[in-house]
Amino acid sequence: MRATENRHHRRRRARGFSLAELMGVVVLIGILSVIAVAVYRRFIGSSRMAEATHMLEGIRTAQEAHKAETGAYLNISPGLRPPNMYPATTPGQFKTAWGAKCTWCTSDWANLNVVADGPVMFGYATQGGSPPTTPASLGVSIVLNNQTMNLTALGVGAAWFVATASGDTNGNGVFCNLATTSAGGDIFFENEGE
Repeated sequence: MRATENRHHRRRRARGFSLAELMGVVVLIGILSVIAVAVYRRFIGSSRMAEATHMLEGIRTAQEAHKAETGAYLNISPGLRPPNMYPATTPGQFKTAWGAKCTWCTSDWANLNVVADGPVMFGYATQGGSPPTTPASLGVSIVLNNQTMNLTALGVGAAWFVATASGDTNGNGVFCNLATTSAGGDIFFENEGE
């Protein structure tokens, strides 16, 4: 009789999971889901930054093409920070279609021939000039990471441009800012991932 009870007990035990085993699986699934959400958010942030860098490179290429045709860079934006951005004056946690007429700009973006792949989350601005105009004479300045970029050499004896991108991609009121100039191909970041 003892052997029969033992077999019956083993069979019953082999059929299910203990509460501890079930809780262990639930905890493991929870940890994996937290990691997956963090990786997903990082991926989304990277794709948004890719939009901004891609568009700034497009603005750079369009500015250089405009200079090759006319001898000067195009001055489009009244300022380089919100509320002077295009296509949305103050970008937020939303996307805006590219291509509408900019009523607040000093020149139309269509003159620069910058093309977006679709609606954009960042806002963009660009200012340019030719000697004797310099960025300082127009009040153009770029502040990134609480430091003003040195633009004094920009525009001395040569045409110049500055392009920026700003976006509040997570809606917390902190803007991620990017900037580039005609002085080189570098793109500078502030608050990356915000």
